[in-house]
Amino acid sequence: MSSRRRRPTLEERLDQLSQLRHEPHSPATGRELRKALASRHHVVAAKAAKLVAELGLSDLSPDLVAAFDRFLEQPVKTDKGCLAKVAIAAALVELEQPAVDLFRRGIRHVQMEPSFGPPVDAAVELRAHCAIGLANSGYRDAVLELVPLLIDSGSSARLAAARGIAAAGGAEAETLLRFKVLAGDDEPEVLTECFVGLLELVPERSLDFVGEFLGDDDPLSGLLGGGDSTVAEAAVLALGESRLEAAVPILREQWERCCDRQRGQTILLALVTSRRESALDFLLGLVAGGEPWEASDAITALAIYRDDPRICDRVANALQRNRSRREIEPHFRREFS
Repeated sequence: MSSRRRRPTLEERLDQLSQLRHEPHSPATGRELRKALASRHHVVAAKAAKLVAELGLSDLSPDLVAAFDRFLEQPVKTDKGCLAKVAIAAALVELEQPAVDLFRRGIRHVQMEPSFGPPVDAAVELRAHCAIGLANSGYRDAVLELVPLLIDSGSSARLAAARGIAAAGGAEAETLLRFKVLAGDDEPEVLTECFVGLLELVPERSLDFVGEFLGDDDPLSGLLGGGDSTVAEAAVLALGESRLEAAVPILREQWERCCDRQRGQTILLALVTSRRESALDFLLGLVAGGEPWEASDAITALAIYRDDPRICDRVANALQRNRSRREIEPHFRREFS
């Protein structure tokens, strides 16, 4: 009497899938991944989706879509934590597949699951991935579809909506991003993303708008309930991330006017982030001729270049010209070691 063959454990099944990396273009690999995507086990399907993206197997996109649709049925039971659907959406984005219908369903999906306290929404990350996918798909109404996500309960979904709206472009995108900034957000990263999007879409027109939020006494601060340091910080960081040459003098002026050292450090970080030579020259000037605390803050900001020997030499040479170099040198060694 023959014994029944033992079914592999979940860990063994996942390990078997991992081995497929060694033969990415083998017909057997495609068969195994299709089989895994068709699995009822959401962890197995999620692993398969990640491998499909990693191996660039665009021909398996229909299988990804079919698996997604299956896990939308009784989702709390079939896909706890939204693991499979998130992995599938992320894979389709990575593969640059215009799965418009899937992304539209994904940005609307809410999956409330039991927790020790109130139920939690497990689909926030899914909505975020689908927002980016829809924006990148070329779908003509992408911006309209993403508007509700600007007030989503999950900050990552709001962040993705802002990024997606900026990527989709158009006059309505600029309007929505400006409105979102004026409405405010509890998460500074969302506002930074809105500012960055505006500076990419319409840089010349947006520089003045973003600049209005840099100081507590600026005209638009009243629309946000008075001076808001988190909004100001978001604006500062966005100017740095924009890498616009025109942003450098704005940031320099803000640093010179700034009375708060912590905020000044954020401005110096934004200047470094801009990667502009004019910003680097300004920071090196602080190292060479600033007060000890000014030079130290500039060195801290410049430390992102610690792996660049050319910049390290320039910082070290600038420090040698500072009359308080002996006081500052221990800080330099700590930051650039």
